[in-house]
Formats: sequence, structure tokens, C-alpha cells
Amino acid sequence: MSHPEAPGAQRLVELDALRGLAALCVLLYHGWYSQPTQPLALFWLFQHTPLHVITSGRQPVVFFFVLSGFVLSRAMLAGRPPGWANYALQRTVRLGLPVGAALVASVVLYALAWRALPPPWAGGMFMTSAVWTEPPSALGLLRQALLLGHDGQVSLDPVLWSLVHEWRVSLLLPAVLLFRGRPWRLLAVGLGAWALATALGARDQAVALGADLAGTLLATLYFLLPFCAGGALALARLPALPGWARVALGLALVPLTMTNNDLVGVLASVVLIVLALRPGPLLAWLRWPAVAWLGKVSFSLYLIHLPLLAALVQALGGVVSQSVAVALGMVLSLPAAALLHRGVERPAHRLAKRIAAWRQPRPVLDAA
Repeated sequence: MSHPEAPGAQRLVELDALRGLAALCVLLYHGWYSQPTQPLALFWLFQHTPLHVITSGRQPVVFFFVLSGFVLSRAMLAGRPPGWANYALQRTVRLGLPVGAALVASVVLYALAWRALPPPWAGGMFMTSAVWTEPPSALGLLRQALLLGHDGQVSLDPVLWSLVHEWRVSLLLPAVLLFRGRPWRLLAVGLGAWALATALGARDQAVALGADLAGTLLATLYFLLPFCAGGALALARLPALPGWARVALGLALVPLTMTNNDLVGVLASVVLIVLALRPGPLLAWLRWPAVAWLGKVSFSLYLIHLPLLAALVQALGGVVSQSVAVALGMVLSLPAAALLHRGVERPAHRLAKRIAAWRQPRPVLDAA
């Protein structure tokens, strides 16, 4: 979901913008399912048109994984390969500080807003079965800040389930350098991991964090594929695409985004990244200031929106309708994300860069 760029890598605003749009889709998804009921006309629209991506929730997270694999691999290929310990510390700081801040914010919001409102006010699956399902505790806060635990143990901020896999797999990504010039082999590793995890019980569209420690490791094995797909894309030398090919790929995205399948989600993510890196209307649109701003705060938006939604659902219960409370929470998530980005995420990014410059050991991996 987030990444520190290597010194030799040019930051691509269009990829940040794609991440921002994916984070917005996650926000809309959680807002949609925080309602006790959904209007029938909108339900049809979100199920049978390309807008399905807004209420799928799953595909944006798969896209985050593919994009992280691409961006982190590209950064390592562009600069001097980091030593593993130095790289691991950078990633831990880059992810851990914003995660910790979002968790502290969730605890504060819980203390201010929690009133244990019964259904139907607390309706919607995220408000009843995911967020704040148990009172905050010091042990729970520490466990979630360290990105540990399994299903049901990340209720302070349920989106952390994806960050568990993000952190684990990103620590393995320096191994991408071993596949320099051999992207298909890296993709084969990802497909092999996916096949093994599936054979061991990981189910498409169902696996998330896992029911126990073994389940979390199986889930991480399952999600290795999108990271490998992104890494393979970074390794590949893609030819220039003529206009007709870009149009064909754009048209292919329509049915891909309407399909509930993780493998299709990986393919759609790769196609979207390829299109975003080629000249055309999509590239120009992704560079609009508003879209670029959304990309800048995307990680913070991803982290803060669910605790904020839960707080407003609780605090405004009986004062306004639940639809109004959820809508207000979605709107306020944007300035809240800006504050978290400015106050924590950006300083964490700067600290990670200082760590990178502080020690530049010999590479632990040789691509030869």
C-alpha cells in the first residue's frame, strides 16, 4: 500500500494516483456496507456495471499488492540494492509509524464515541462484525501495531489485515533482484505459491488474514502472487503500445473489473498499470491535481477511514440518520487523511530515507 522510493527511482505520480483511486474505492465500499440497507437501483448498478469495483472491496486490495510489487521492485532496480537489514528497517518505519498513529486515533475515537448502540443503528456488516468488536487493550494495541494476530484480532482498524501481508512479503522483495532478466520465472514462483496455498485450503475471494497463525502464513503464501506479478512487470521490458492496443486493453478492463476472481484481479491490475504508464487520456487524467492529491494521501486514507466511520455512527446515533452519519464520515475521512499524512506519514517517509542514507552496506543479493 505504501513504499519508500529508492534514490535512483523517479516517482511516478500516475501510479500514486491509481493508488489513491483504489483507496477511494475501499472507502466507498466500507461506506456502502456500513448501511443497514442498500437502495435496490444502486445495488443493481454496482453489481452489473464496471462500477462493481466500488462495492467489491477485494479488487482494490489485490491492486495494492500488485502495485507494491511493481513500485518496490522498480525502486530496487533503479538504485543501489539495499542490504536486507537496512531495507527491512526502512519498510518497518514506513509502514509502522502511520499504522501506530491510526491505531492510537482509533483508541481515542472509541473512548470519545462508544455507546454500544444496538442494531439496527449499528447495522451494516462493518459496524457490527468488524470494527471495535472488543474494547481496546494495551495487548491488543501492541499486537495490531506490530501487524500480528489473525481474523477478528484487528478490530481497531480492520484494514490492517492487508498490511500484515504487505509487510511480510515486502521484506522478501529484495529477492526480486535474483530474477533480473527472468521475469517469467518470478511470475512462475508466484503462481506456484498461489497453487500450493489453494491446494492447502486457501479459497478464492474468501482468504483474508486467516483464523490462526498457520492460517495467516497460508494467506500470505496465497497473496504472494500479486506481489510477484508486480515485480515481474517491473523486470519486464515492455514494448511501446500502438493506439489500437491501448484501446483494446482498456476495453478488456471492463469485463475484468466486473469479475469476482482473485486471478482476474491480478490480471486487471497489471493491465491498468501498463495503461497508466503509456501516453493517452488515462495518463493525462491521472495527473490532474485533485487525483494526484488523492494519491498522495492514499495510505493515510486507507488507514483512518474505518475508525472515523465507526466513531460517527456511534456518536450521532439517534441524532441523524445512519446514512447521514456514514456520508459525513466518508467526507471527513479526506481531511483526516490529510492530517495523518502531514503529521505522521510524511515524517515517516523522511525518516526511512535517512535510514537509507545512514548505512549503505554491500548488497545481500547478487542479481548475476
